[in-house]
Amino acid sequence: MSSTDQINTSHRTPRGRSALRWTTVVAAAATGAVVVTQLSGGLPGTAGTAPVTCTGSARVVDVVAAPEVRKAVTVVVAGLNRIDARAQLCRRTTVTVEAPGRVAARLRAGGPRPDVWVPDSTLWVSRAGAAGAHPVGQQPSVASTPVAFAVPAGQADSGLGALVARSAGGGVRLGLPHPDQSAVTAGALLALEATAGKGSADAHAALAATLSHTDPSLDGDPASLLDEVARAHDPVAVAVTEQAVALHNESANLDAQVAMVRPPTGGFVLDFPVVAMSRDRQVVGAALRLLTALHAPLGQQLLQGAGLQPPTSAVPMPPSRTIEEAVRSYFSITRGARMLAVFDVSGSMGEQVPGAGGATRMDLARQAAAGAMPLLPQGSEVGLWEFATNLVGRSDHRELLSVGPLDGPGGGDDRRAALALSVAGLQQIVDGGTGLYDTTLAAVRAVHRGWDPDRVNSVVLLTDGRNDDAAGIDLATLLAQLRAEDDPQRPVPVISLVYGPDADAAALRAISEATGGATYVARDPRDVGQIMLDAFGRRACRPAC
Repeated sequence: MSSTDQINTSHRTPRGRSALRWTTVVAAAATGAVVVTQLSGGLPGTAGTAPVTCTGSARVVDVVAAPEVRKAVTVVVAGLNRIDARAQLCRRTTVTVEAPGRVAARLRAGGPRPDVWVPDSTLWVSRAGAAGAHPVGQQPSVASTPVAFAVPAGQADSGLGALVARSAGGGVRLGLPHPDQSAVTAGALLALEATAGKGSADAHAALAATLSHTDPSLDGDPASLLDEVARAHDPVAVAVTEQAVALHNESANLDAQVAMVRPPTGGFVLDFPVVAMSRDRQVVGAALRLLTALHAPLGQQLLQGAGLQPPTSAVPMPPSRTIEEAVRSYFSITRGARMLAVFDVSGSMGEQVPGAGGATRMDLARQAAAGAMPLLPQGSEVGLWEFATNLVGRSDHRELLSVGPLDGPGGGDDRRAALALSVAGLQQIVDGGTGLYDTTLAAVRAVHRGWDPDRVNSVVLLTDGRNDDAAGIDLATLLAQLRAEDDPQRPVPVISLVYGPDADAAALRAISEATGGATYVARDPRDVGQIMLDAFGRRACRPAC
């Protein structure tokens, strides 16, 4: 059955003892907490029930359910339809099974909406952007299942912290479903960020190191992925639900079992809410009626028989802002970047840094860049400039490496080696000034000229000084030009790394603000490595974060 199979349940009826039990449960649900309104219309008869004669068409209640709750919702609706037929109510309920990500995408595009929706997570309600949609009842959740990581049998003993550490070093292939298609990834990202951030000065930088080794091939149907995990001979971890693992292990042979690595207590849980898709009284009433039936003993038995756990309020849903920031971090790290890195090589970069064992500011900047470059995902395009004053004629900047692919056609190991050599060869210009404003404008324009809609285009600029090019443009002119040339449909954010106690942080903040970028300040030059890791970890979500 496909993910959008239509199931007409108006003629399906439980039989025997279970039918009698179900009739009692659903009758209580239909007549207890919910007021049922008699509607005019015609409803076809069901087995053992005389046809109902109405003056018009029947009111059809359309329910869309996530695949995980398909069986439970289908059986529940069959019982509700039987109760309606016996009560001669002109109403019929249908069930459509569809992945929540597809439903949310359709709703965002203004497509048709169901009357009632049972997605796997409340997260989709805000993502769908459907006005009037809201979970119903005091406890809208009908089931739950935690998010975990599936690993080959025998590899779960070390816990999530060890898994994250090994992934950050490239020792584990990490699989995450696309966030637009699965709520599992939101929970996995929060767990990874919380774990990676322990003992780290910046959780985003640590998360960047972990996600830089995400394997894009490990994305697809959970059942197929779990089969691949079971067969894997190398370390691999895939974000899934505990329900998916339980169902896999229940049907798999002993040699095809998988193990789970669970996040710490308080991890992300899919909550399966019942959602009314409008404020209409009849829609809200239908949603409450379905909710009550799914909370009833037989409804819970069906849901738990599908590997789900009872609904829980012990683990509250994280704020949507927190979730969306985690998702943006995922895209910023795994999505290909088109970045121009611009390094200050003015004379002040040759100053020794106190407490750094004789290293200069330039030494620390080179080390930081060498550590941050590996975070660039495959498919990235990178270029490198250096700037001071009058490096090439009257130009304050010099191109060391044009923007181009690090991998694939035109890239590869030679290109990465060329980038590493160019970074290692950066040297301060004795008595060189800082042509900050002219260089910034030229860099933004260069990235704009080759703007790529399939990548995140940005300028990452590191400087320890302030503009002292009297022959160049001033700050007001630069900001006016940046704002005039800014195109929200083709953004080029400037990510500024303010390095050392003499840098002009105020001017760089204004530059970043004008382009939708960000400014990172390291007054102690020894902190440049951490701010560069963070800047690289966030670079591609600008200007949305």
